[in-house]
Amino acid sequence: MFWQFFNSRRDIIKEAKPNPAHKTLASMEESNDLSFIVTQNIDELHRKAGSKNIIEIHGNIWDLRCESCGMKDRLEKTDGSPVCSVCEEIIRPDVVLFGEAVRRLDEAIRVVKSADNILVIGTSSLVYPAALLPYEGKVSGANLIEINVERTELSKDVDYFIEGKAGETLPKIYNIMKKL
Repeated sequence: MFWQFFNSRRDIIKEAKPNPAHKTLASMEESNDLSFIVTQNIDELHRKAGSKNIIEIHGNIWDLRCESCGMKDRLEKTDGSPVCSVCEEIIRPDVVLFGEAVRRLDEAIRVVKSADNILVIGTSSLVYPAALLPYEGKVSGANLIEINVERTELSKDVDYFIEGKAGETLPKIYNIMKKL
């Protein structure tokens, strides 16, 4: 049942395509206007769009991990419970499940603390500890720019709030920035 759930999610996700916001972020990285993407998404759409410096704090649905020996692998789909090629224990998707710690949090904190500007895009800002990351950057001197369809708890603390859908708004903003 566990693997059926994840396989059904993979079937949906593999058909998904990066939207214009994903592509704009990849362009920003390519032009050295963006250093890192810290994301809660497990769908790999940032990577599909061309981004390389991605910190996936909730893991990646295409990655597998053995909790016994630590082996990591990739898998598209399984009909049963796959076993580790190293220790033959059952392996699992390398995603954060409820009650588990997020991945690479120390690295994400280090990145936001060294940032000049932080884009907070399309999040409710309610999922912790990810919701704390913009504040970590803010106390270290970063400007916070929120792009969202509605205001969030974070909005009162940002330097700039831009209302709109990320896929429509971010490409327009970046095109204006490039002309300046």
